[in-house]
Amino acid sequence: MPVEEKKQYGARKGSFGYLCLCYYASATFKNLDPATQLWHHRALDLICEKHGDNVVDDLKDKHIRKLRDELVRAASKKRLKALKALFSWAVDAEEASHNPTIGVRPIKYPEIGIPTWSEEEITQYEKHHEIGTSARLAMALMLYTACRLEDAIRFGPQHFRNGRVQFTQAKNEHRRDPVSIDIKIHRDLRAIIDATPLPHLVQANGSTCQFWEVSRSEKCPSIYTPSFWQKIQRLV
Repeated sequence: MPVEEKKQYGARKGSFGYLCLCYYASATFKNLDPATQLWHHRALDLICEKHGDNVVDDLKDKHIRKLRDELVRAASKKRLKALKALFSWAVDAEEASHNPTIGVRPIKYPEIGIPTWSEEEITQYEKHHEIGTSARLAMALMLYTACRLEDAIRFGPQHFRNGRVQFTQAKNEHRRDPVSIDIKIHRDLRAIIDATPLPHLVQANGSTCQFWEVSRSEKCPSIYTPSFWQKIQRLV
């Protein structure tokens, strides 16, 4: 990234903000999976909002711990991972004289785990969202394919052909060993897909981002997320 572009961001050379901009322009960052680039960017930009003008050479491990402790659980862990990636690159690229993240570990929180819905709770959801609604389709995709949310929002007719569900998991898809899924379409899923009038199976800004919020309003357990569908597959 040219220096002129860095200046318009208000980041002066030697500052944390400038270091982040250099990182975003590096081959190391650009070779990351797009999803990883996105959350690295978000995590570091959030720090820049308050600490972008801080001098990189003045940063110590105590400052990294303080940044880590500003957030909790997954957000805290992701922030620390982004910082470690940033300074690992920076030292190697001679953009920083030291790595203040060395020795800083993520905070260990008690594992809550992901609970599994009972058949009664699934039936409750299905009764409220009839076949033909996008909310029912969103649940069915995850229930019958064990896919992640990031997979479900990309599904289209091309993934459901000749009686098979075929797709490459979005997680790690740009690495050397992406995971390809090829399973038989359950007859109930096929019926729900055929009954749902959508150009693509699920909209990225639609029901997959909202359907568990709806279930919450219907007195379904509020802590469930799409991850739990992977634990109650109805695969043939």
